[in-house]
Amino acid sequence: MLARSRRSEMQTMLHEVIQSQLESTPELFDYNAHDFSRMEVRERTMEKIHYCSNMMKMMKKSKVDREDEQRTRGRTGKGSKQEADMTEAFWKILGLYDPNWSTRIAVHYGLFGGAIYGQGTDEQRELYAEDIQTLRIVGCFAMTELGHGSFVRGIETTATYDIPTQQFIINTPTETATKWWIGGAAHTCTHSVVFAQLYIKGKNYGVHSFICQLRNKDGSTCEGIEIGDCGLKMGRQGVDNGWIKFHNVAVPRDNMLMRWAKVSPTGEYSKPPKAQLSYGALIAGRVSLISGSADIMKKALTIAVRYSAVRTQFPKKSDEDNDENTDAIHPKESGEEQILNYQSHQYRLMPLLAGTYAFHFAAMQINATYDDMMADIESEALENLPETHATAAGLKAFTTWWAQKGLEQCRQCLGGHGYSAYSALPGMLSDFGVMVTWEGDNTVMAQQNARFLVKKYREAKGGKRLTGFMKYLSDYIHGNTPNISLSIYRMEDLYDPQTQLEIHKKWAAALIVRACDRLDTESWNDCMMDLIQASEAHCYYYVLSCFADRIKNIADINIGRAMKRLADLFALENMEQHLGNLLREAVLHPSHAKLIQVAKMRVIASVRKEAVPLVDAFNYPDFMLSPLGRYDGDIYTHYFEMVRRAPNSQGIAPYFKKFISPLING
Repeated sequence: MLARSRRSEMQTMLHEVIQSQLESTPELFDYNAHDFSRMEVRERTMEKIHYCSNMMKMMKKSKVDREDEQRTRGRTGKGSKQEADMTEAFWKILGLYDPNWSTRIAVHYGLFGGAIYGQGTDEQRELYAEDIQTLRIVGCFAMTELGHGSFVRGIETTATYDIPTQQFIINTPTETATKWWIGGAAHTCTHSVVFAQLYIKGKNYGVHSFICQLRNKDGSTCEGIEIGDCGLKMGRQGVDNGWIKFHNVAVPRDNMLMRWAKVSPTGEYSKPPKAQLSYGALIAGRVSLISGSADIMKKALTIAVRYSAVRTQFPKKSDEDNDENTDAIHPKESGEEQILNYQSHQYRLMPLLAGTYAFHFAAMQINATYDDMMADIESEALENLPETHATAAGLKAFTTWWAQKGLEQCRQCLGGHGYSAYSALPGMLSDFGVMVTWEGDNTVMAQQNARFLVKKYREAKGGKRLTGFMKYLSDYIHGNTPNISLSIYRMEDLYDPQTQLEIHKKWAAALIVRACDRLDTESWNDCMMDLIQASEAHCYYYVLSCFADRIKNIADINIGRAMKRLADLFALENMEQHLGNLLREAVLHPSHAKLIQVAKMRVIASVRKEAVPLVDAFNYPDFMLSPLGRYDGDIYTHYFEMVRRAPNSQGIAPYFKKFISPLING
């Protein structure tokens, strides 16, 4: 526990150092990013990547010099953990500060590099590692197509093996086979990992991945390759998403990623031990989106809660509560109320604050699970892969859905100022929108999780005793779950951690059984909503379990109490939002509905008292937020200053002579 505390302190210090460097580096810091055009933001994004690339080269040289010195002194291997922590912290902060920048980097290192590392042979890893690290080649991830996104097995691009030349011929046979939404493809990337249907001697072996060069060193496209820009998007304009067509492009046999699936020179095919191994880079991406959802909500809530603590509106006088003329102007002398003190504001923001902490702890757990899984895969131990794959898919869906709704709620809690780009919330909302569809459409991700749950249900029904986290399903099926509704008499009973977990556990298990029973006689499509709801209940039980486990290990009594109140609110919010299912499945009794509502409102009022320090604990500096979320509360001065500095904010309009003057002087 002490080691964990020290590590947390070191991470905080590390974040503060990186944030300070970011703010003080002109090549990286943007004051007026909200006013950039699409091409300006793309150029600025590449300027940052260029700067970071040069910095990484300098750091690598310094590291080599340091290792030479260590070898001279007979010491090696020190500092690697600190370097890994520094890298992790840098990308985390980067994603919050500038999603354009972080997306381009994530596509190159996480998807392109991750695919080669996860699916490539040792020789392929070694061949490309240096060029990927130094950005001598810039990579993208060509999976989705104009006609296919989440249904990867349905993609139409082909890779036909030509035995005489030992080459794969990559081709775009139809319009809908055009690779689409490929991040970095439009202007930047030199190489791509291309997903295509593998054909050998006329037989289709399914989707596999191939390394293909897209551009020459002078920026021109390679022979047989056609590339264009996908155009204006909802957000992330700094990312050059593009489309790609392949016109019988030949790549060497060694360009197929063959760590798991293999093709011999004579065309003999060896399949991978598990299909999920082909999508290792996607699992990593989904895990990062879970963390990213919690992080973006930390930023949004810091702005919304601080603003709401500073913003005052309407008199404090109690006799004004029933005043019909609520828009009337009242004398300033009467004093105005902080809008955070209004119950309606608390009702919108406090459950989001509780959820943010809950998903933060769940993200920590799934990240640790993913790291363990990758270590297992390196030693070819694959038994944890299906559950990690399914859990990451489900959590990706429900955390990003939750965060998208939460961002809009935070924006609305800023009132009229939430419509200003300078509040940061509109940009955050538009940039985040893609999270519910990329790395797998959320509805499909929820069903991937549901398929795993169905499989576990059938195993348990067949007599197998499930272990680990899925043990709860076995217990329910075999009647080892207590009737929790009989133990809830008072509102205080709902604050008991074990009661909360039992409610969530039974909620999840009951919905899984309901969906699976229907599947015995009905189609998957007819049961789809039940399956998605079962997945949701399972994922929320997982999140609450992670929260409860973390609270047990908090040594500081005051912090522990604050976290317990947040866990109570998270659990009660889930119960209230899903009361229909809880009553239908007899997890709770109708008499509990009022208890839940009263208990929730009570804990909301308690959390409000700690709301400002709870968002301060996220430790985001002012420059990463917006003028409305300043730590010192001086929001209006800095907001007005930013507005004044916007292009053409004052003076005669550029189009005055052409359009306005003829009207008023005509």
